[in-house]
Amino acid sequence: CQQCGKKNDSDAVFCVQCSQPLLKSCPSCSTQNPGDARFCKKCRTELGDTSIAAQANKLQDLRDSAPKGLQEKLRLAKTEIEGQRKPVTIFFADIVGSTSIAEKLDPEEWKEVVQGAHHRVSEAIHRYEGTIAQLLGDGVLAFFGAPLTHEDDPERAVRAALALQESMADYRRQLAGFVDDFYMRVGIHTGEVVIGQVGTDEHAEYLAIGDTVNVAARIESAAPPGEVLVSETCTRLIEHAFELGEFKSIKAKGKTEPVRAAVILRLKDEPGLARGIGGVRTPFVGRSTEINKLQQALTSLCQGQGQIVAILGDAGIGKSRLLEQVYQNICDGKDQEQSSHFQPTSIRWLEGRALSYGGALSFWLINQLLLSDLAIAEGTPEARIIVTLRQRLKNLFGDEYLELFPFLAHLLGVKLEGDFERRLRSLDRASLRIQTIDVICRYFEQVAGQQPTVLIFEDLHWADPSSLETLNHLMKVTDRAALLILCLMRIDRTHASWNVKLRAENNFAHRYTEIFIKRFEDNESRLLLHEVLGVLDLPEDVQHLVMHRSEGNPFYLEEVIHHLVERGLISRKQDSWVVASEIGDIGVPETLQGILLARIDCLEEEIRRTLQMASVIGRSFLYRILDAISEAEKQLDDHLSQLQRLDLVREKSRIPDLEYIFKHSLTQEAAYESLLIERRKEFHLRVAEALQQLFPDHADEFYGLVAHHWERGGNSEKAIKYHLLAGERAQRLHAHLEALGYFNSALKLVGEEDPLYYSIVHRHALVLLELYLGKLAVDDFEKIHNQALKTGNQEVELEALLGLARANYIIALDESEGESPSKSRAYYEAAYTLASEIGDKAGMVKALVPTIWLEDFWPDYEEQGRANAREALELSLGLGDEDLILDSKLATFYTGTLIDLKLGEILHHELEAREDITRLNTLQFYLMWANLRRGYFHQAVKNCETGMTLAEKIGVPPVQYPTLKALALINLGRFDEARRSLDEEVADEAHRLGRAFRELGLGVYYLELMAYEKAIEKLESAIKQAKLLGRAWMQNSARLSLVKAIAESGLKDQQCYKENLQSLESINKPKALVRIGEFARVEGKLSEAIEFAEKAESLAKEAGFRPDTVDALMLKAQAYSDNEMPKEALAISEQAIRLAEEMSYLPMLWRILALKAEVLMQLNDKDRSEIEYQKASALIYELAENISDDALKKTFKNSRPVTSVLTHSNSSTKV
Repeated sequence: CQQCGKKNDSDAVFCVQCSQPLLKSCPSCSTQNPGDARFCKKCRTELGDTSIAAQANKLQDLRDSAPKGLQEKLRLAKTEIEGQRKPVTIFFADIVGSTSIAEKLDPEEWKEVVQGAHHRVSEAIHRYEGTIAQLLGDGVLAFFGAPLTHEDDPERAVRAALALQESMADYRRQLAGFVDDFYMRVGIHTGEVVIGQVGTDEHAEYLAIGDTVNVAARIESAAPPGEVLVSETCTRLIEHAFELGEFKSIKAKGKTEPVRAAVILRLKDEPGLARGIGGVRTPFVGRSTEINKLQQALTSLCQGQGQIVAILGDAGIGKSRLLEQVYQNICDGKDQEQSSHFQPTSIRWLEGRALSYGGALSFWLINQLLLSDLAIAEGTPEARIIVTLRQRLKNLFGDEYLELFPFLAHLLGVKLEGDFERRLRSLDRASLRIQTIDVICRYFEQVAGQQPTVLIFEDLHWADPSSLETLNHLMKVTDRAALLILCLMRIDRTHASWNVKLRAENNFAHRYTEIFIKRFEDNESRLLLHEVLGVLDLPEDVQHLVMHRSEGNPFYLEEVIHHLVERGLISRKQDSWVVASEIGDIGVPETLQGILLARIDCLEEEIRRTLQMASVIGRSFLYRILDAISEAEKQLDDHLSQLQRLDLVREKSRIPDLEYIFKHSLTQEAAYESLLIERRKEFHLRVAEALQQLFPDHADEFYGLVAHHWERGGNSEKAIKYHLLAGERAQRLHAHLEALGYFNSALKLVGEEDPLYYSIVHRHALVLLELYLGKLAVDDFEKIHNQALKTGNQEVELEALLGLARANYIIALDESEGESPSKSRAYYEAAYTLASEIGDKAGMVKALVPTIWLEDFWPDYEEQGRANAREALELSLGLGDEDLILDSKLATFYTGTLIDLKLGEILHHELEAREDITRLNTLQFYLMWANLRRGYFHQAVKNCETGMTLAEKIGVPPVQYPTLKALALINLGRFDEARRSLDEEVADEAHRLGRAFRELGLGVYYLELMAYEKAIEKLESAIKQAKLLGRAWMQNSARLSLVKAIAESGLKDQQCYKENLQSLESINKPKALVRIGEFARVEGKLSEAIEFAEKAESLAKEAGFRPDTVDALMLKAQAYSDNEMPKEALAISEQAIRLAEEMSYLPMLWRILALKAEVLMQLNDKDRSEIEYQKASALIYELAENISDDALKKTFKNSRPVTSVLTHSNSSTKV
């Protein structure tokens, strides 16, 4: 490169360092010469500094040909912008075969030909507010999107290219015979560049640097003569408006894949949607209030009353969509007003749409409305326009039409002749303007006189001054005719259109309706999301991401989804959506960048800089921090006020600190991404320092934020330090997911060779254990274990073994038929052995305490677990380590043969005082089981609720808690509450233990409601799942209920009954003994039944298991009754009743009362028997009130035990 000295590839067109052209174009013949050439290789013209100056003069001449207003905009934009990263559309055009043409002409002739072509290029580019950046011999490089940004820059570039080719066709006809086959070709590409002044103090140019420029040059060189070739990247942004040819592949050096591009064929007659997936129109969602307002205005219109309606809202919020829906409702015959003079279907709808580049096109909107009324399109032959307009005016005004014709014909671009032309020429500009507006008002008043008419002013915020002036006059017509003026506009108080809105509001309040379109609520966004994708199965985290990014804006939501689909982050597989392994940072969708940057770039340089600095701080930012890093100093308050007025930022709070927030997160990201990387780093470092200086007393609260800014600023050492501090703080607060994120961030900045690495891995692994992410924790602990073995560090090896043991136990919780339980046990044993060898008593305790849970997999480990807990307590007391003592006490409490609830209370108070919610959660889990087994059902419910709250605080799923709560509620007879609690169980694919336990809970629920078939189905499912999980205790629990269900259902499946009963014989537990005794009673072996009952009663009383005691007493009383020993049976039943009443064990209480009634009948005590039946009956009615499911209630009512009680009862109350 002759400017910066950078060595470039041989095929490079521009320097990759400074963007300068690498070839010199001859000013005489346009031949491309090497960069160091002094003379043209074709015509010997000197190529020294004078040629560069000549090129610069030519370039300036072209820039000077731009309209004065555009020149001023460009001048201000260039002087303000220090350098930005932004998406820009690059426009390349050159003359096809210029070398061969130049050879046939005199240099001066060729110069004139090229200048004529350049003039037409300049005219097309400036019409759409592009910027001519460089002249490259006979070629031109232009930018759309820099320095001026518009939300539709890609579309403007293509329109300019088509306009150029149309102009070149005319130029080609002019050159015919002098230069034949004169064509230009155009290449267009959109991508991110760094834009700004490039060069030395002596010679600087406004250039774009980046691969985007070279790609555009390659596309241009591949474009056919007279055509416009556009990259695939760009076509995605403009395909709604243009017809495209077939895509072709273009090889570009440095690209792994060819660049795909397509020729632009023409503008579409009816532009499609520039939004959503594949431009598909999504169903309308919500907005019922807004629809009603607009429909009320239309109803008034149909009654002959003129109206003015303004629909206001942000870009993409749904203004046009609302209007379309109301129009569709009318077409579908919805909401017809029968009492109106006119039917809504008779309304004439006329639409005019302002153009983002049409501010200088006088009367553009009015022109569009006239064409709409005449039903003719742009480009219609002049003769047809004249005939159509003349006929329409005759229909409206009769013989008076000649007064209006010349004004409206002139407005529509008709070339007038004769008297018409002389009449208009006789008027000065001001008079012509006034009379034209008067004619327009008369015209539309007459149109509205024939039928109710709606004039739609779409995108009024872009309207030209003449149209706005006319609109102000049209408002008066609404007082005289059935005319509804409907303005759709963004909230832009700086544009003249806002004055139109204020005038309507103040001067025509009796006609005026304002409809402000708000952001969607979450439920509406979710519904739209489902409608866009056509399914309801998008993963919850992706739904949250889309809703968070779009923040209630329908257009943003559709474009975020489109962005995810286009980048392959979500994809459709058959009838469902599949998410990529990790979505990460998705950036700002290309379709939204233009909208956002257009607003940002129109700010004054200093205000834009303030906005960019704020974007570095974050979505929300404290005034104190921005003030500390700001370059605005005293102007900061004024900048923030202006940003608020422009609705870019809002005040979030004033107490305790003044804080602001970006109105939309995408605005913040767009502002941030527009900064050059080095400037971003500089600002991040400033923010990090400011945070440390401003908040020394609350430093720990800002550790995470400080770490983020040190990292983004490039200071890895400080970033690591603060990530670790933030992670440790998050751990203390039980914010484990946050802690995991901080440790992950630290690990990314530390290499494995760093001594700190394995220390961070260990912290990371411990957090994974807290989150029950066993498989991930195994990976970390295996790294640590291997490193410990390599270095011979036995202390670290011990920590790794303990971690691996715990991680494998966590995996085993939901693993089907895996090796994890055995691995966990082996690792704990290995850890205990190693700790003993190195004399680490604390390590021995840590290896002993968790083994109390091994009985889950090996029931015969119960005694060993109890012994381990005792040994752990003895060791920890000797060490005096408070944490280890608490862990050992908890283990001893759980494994005690007679659970001491007072010890549980003591532990609870101690842990509460320490605010040790992790151990509190463990204790609550133990207490849930203890109180459930001992019959303290109300307390068990409280334990469950407290446990779920604690689980949420520490960020772990409350597996088993909801089902345990449901079991307690079932025993209290609160069936509906129990059913709801079962629905809350964590029972997804990742939590198979919760799923199996929920099946067990449902089985017990249906059993108590005597829905035996459902109970048997659920209990068999629970047994099957528990077996896969290796949970013997759950299998046994489910079998105990299954045996009861089969027996009460009439022993329909005796084989299943006997098989399950047989499996219980080896279990020396109260419930198992009761079930075996029940079978003995059924077979008439009453002595055996009594023996089993008494043994069960003894074990239950010894353990303090009162519900099991009641079960045993019930069986015992039944057996005595069957054995014709009613007095003994009566005494036992009364004992059981007292115990059941103490527990509020209602489902069992009514059964015992019924049994007592039967025994009293045996004793011929009918009166007392009747009383007991009535008591049982009353309880049945009470329980039935807790069954809201009609089918289940009916099943319960019709069950044999219930009907037996109700038959004997004299009560008239019905279930």
